[in-house]
Amino acid sequence: RAHGRPRGHVHARVTFGNTGTPARIDLDGPDGLSKEAVTCVGRGLSQASMPPFVGDGNVPVGVTLFVQ
Repeated sequence: RAHGRPRGHVHARVTFGNTGTPARIDLDGPDGLSKEAVTCVGRGLSQASMPPFVGDGNVPVGVTLFVQ
């Protein structure tokens, strides 16, 4: 975090496809959060996985992170 940049909780919803990998990531964070911070959080969440499953591939999982 750069000096003077906002910090706070970031809420994310990762929607997994039936392959077990993220199909979509939605972030909601504090106003003024840098593009670099958003990219970093998104990159980290894109590495998440779950076991593959049978179905329509819309399994949302929520997480809250603190950016400082």
